[in-house]
Amino acid sequence: MFAQKRQPGFKVLGVAMILGLLGAGIAVTAQDTPDDPEDVFVPSVGGAMTSSPQAGFGLHNPIAFAFGYATGVDGGTTVGISAAGNVIQYTSPAGYEHIGIGALSEGYVLCYVRPGAAVATYDTGSAMVGWAAPVVAAPQITRRTADNVMELKQAFSFSGIKKALTIKHTIKNVSTVPITSVVFRRLADFDPDTGGANGWANFLNRFSLTKDSVSGWNMPSDAPAGRTAHGMNLQHNQETGGATHIGKITGVLDSACSPAAAAELASLNPPADRTATLQYSLGNLNPGQSKQITLTYYRN
Repeated sequence: MFAQKRQPGFKVLGVAMILGLLGAGIAVTAQDTPDDPEDVFVPSVGGAMTSSPQAGFGLHNPIAFAFGYATGVDGGTTVGISAAGNVIQYTSPAGYEHIGIGALSEGYVLCYVRPGAAVATYDTGSAMVGWAAPVVAAPQITRRTADNVMELKQAFSFSGIKKALTIKHTIKNVSTVPITSVVFRRLADFDPDTGGANGWANFLNRFSLTKDSVSGWNMPSDAPAGRTAHGMNLQHNQETGGATHIGKITGVLDSACSPAAAAELASLNPPADRTATLQYSLGNLNPGQSKQITLTYYRN
């Protein structure tokens, strides 16, 4: 079990959810916030999510979670975060899972050049290369690369009303030498409406992109009788220090530093299984220098 700090600004859904969470052995932090008065922050109780699901968490994959968020607003949204900072569950509304199904591919890629070596690291949930163990102080996760050159801090926040998970990344050179050609990617194998009790899409979805966002979605006419269609969006918010970015649609489980982009799919093209990514060029980082990237997942 990972050490946790209490998350400010969340209030419990109501009596039914309080009883459900407490019955599952979860300590719930309940504090008021004017924006999302019905959200719940859920600390980890340890264990793999599938073998020990807690109040709706971990119904779809076996990766252990560190903390999560839940709301009953507009049909409910439940988000689970792993100790490494992977988004391993995005259930919204109840019965429809959009990320945590199949071979999980949500996470990050960090590539850079240090004296004498070009380094490529990643953690996509299903696979990890080049990272040391994370330190969890929910809702923040800090991790260094295995060569102790770079540090990644991920700070998470959640809006139940917007069905949105925002991640602020701080990427820092913790070495004593300049680091060049720094590239960071956030990626997600969106599988809208594939998992959950009401899932129906079978890993096939429509995709579209702009410079600032990538979306995977289904049309209402795609859904069978008695089911509904939803989508997921990965949206760029902010970058600092002269960083630049681009949205890409790529093949699934692609952990390359700069993967080839799949052809942009027109909205009426046949659905496919793809990965959404935002790729950032951060340039160079001097010793002790850091740059920040903020982005948001939305269920729409």
